[in-house]
Amino acid sequence: MRIGLDANPIFRTRAGVGQYAARLAERASAASPSDEFFLYCWGEEASLSEEWLARENIVVRRAADKASFASMVRSDGVDVFHGTNFRLRARGRRGSVVTIHDLALKIFPHLRRRWLGDWFGHFKTSRDARLADRVIADSESTARDVVRHIGVPSEKVRVILLAAGPEFHPVEDKEGLAALLARIGMNKPRYVLFSGTLEPRKNVPVLLRAYLGLRGEHPDAGLVLAGTPGWKSGEITGFLRSNGLAEDVRITGYLAPQDLALLYSGAAVFVLPSLYEGFGLPPLEAMACGAPVIVSDGGSLPEVVGEAAIVLAPNDVDGYRREIARVLSSPEHARDLRDKGLRRAACFSWDRTAAETLDVYREVAG
Repeated sequence: MRIGLDANPIFRTRAGVGQYAARLAERASAASPSDEFFLYCWGEEASLSEEWLARENIVVRRAADKASFASMVRSDGVDVFHGTNFRLRARGRRGSVVTIHDLALKIFPHLRRRWLGDWFGHFKTSRDARLADRVIADSESTARDVVRHIGVPSEKVRVILLAAGPEFHPVEDKEGLAALLARIGMNKPRYVLFSGTLEPRKNVPVLLRAYLGLRGEHPDAGLVLAGTPGWKSGEITGFLRSNGLAEDVRITGYLAPQDLALLYSGAAVFVLPSLYEGFGLPPLEAMACGAPVIVSDGGSLPEVVGEAAIVLAPNDVDGYRREIARVLSSPEHARDLRDKGLRRAACFSWDRTAAETLDVYREVAG
């Protein structure tokens, strides 16, 4: 079978969707060597040296632009095309699949950055979900949202969970961690960690207010915001300046997965107070690295962490302050969360993600 994937996220900065597309292509091509995998992207060429891209059953195809994307897929005779990033930019001869990672902009319209553009994006996602033969959702929570808010029949939706990448495991490298912390300017002996794009949906101001409230009790603990500034991130930097937190809170910008694994492994506690997540890779990555985890109950997060993390309402500032302080104060509590998290993270596997996705391709191909 000839399988086409929208691989554009693979050849861009590897945020969550890029990790998903890359790990899916890597594991599926290894699991099914008799199938051909055509990875489609467009625009400027990115230089990637990952060994799996050189497999005999992988073909990287670069279109001049989005307009020529679909015609290239047709000319290659792709049997099943998979839109990995919300959109179905082409169709296969025998069927098509689209993955919808979340419906945040539908459920929280006030979080839209560009009202018209985001509304039109949701319109196209909804249209493509109805056109596709199967819709893959990252979680049961997202699957329910797809049925409720788009009207896709539930029998057409398949839930396939994601996983932490192989680089996310406990890393014992004190010198490497010290060098990384020095590079980002964190001079506190302990740190609370957040990972993700700094945008309103991630609800970072709640974490900042919680951290501000526990500084007196734990002056040795800093806060690391591992992520790139998104829209309205100026509100975060403004809060830091007005509350004298500029030295104790560090914003890293983009970090390579290996650096993130170091930060997760060394963190006193990882916190994600997000308003909504379609899956939520960062807390799973944190658990895989042995960090105690505190998350909100937004979207799929309770489904992902199970009983292995502390779960709070997104805007419970005092709850986050209290639970962070509890982890910082109690090595036994931190160790219990660490052990539960490691066991929980081990329940997720990219190999299983790939195998279940291959089953969907075969179901669609008939």
